[in-house]
Amino acid sequence: KERQEVAVQQQQQQQQHAKGAEDRDEANERVLRQFDLASKFGPCTGMTRLERWERAEGLGLKPPKQVRDLLEKENTRNECLWEGRI
Repeated sequence: KERQEVAVQQQQQQQQHAKGAEDRDEANERVLRQFDLASKFGPCTGMTRLERWERAEGLGLKPPKQVRDLLEKENTRNECLWEGRI
């Protein structure tokens, strides 16, 4: 019985960890979508998010550093929100 309780606790911890990772991923994607929709950084079609960020930085538009940090992570989607839609 004690083993079962330990197994249940471990499973609950794993589920909480997975839920936390999902929430973090959703929050990160929300930040990237906001960047895509911010017209002050120029158009986003025909280039990656990172290319757009670098162009905005080069033009002195001060894009959010958080966006750059997210784009440098491995599993981050680098295509803008509109890629393949327009």
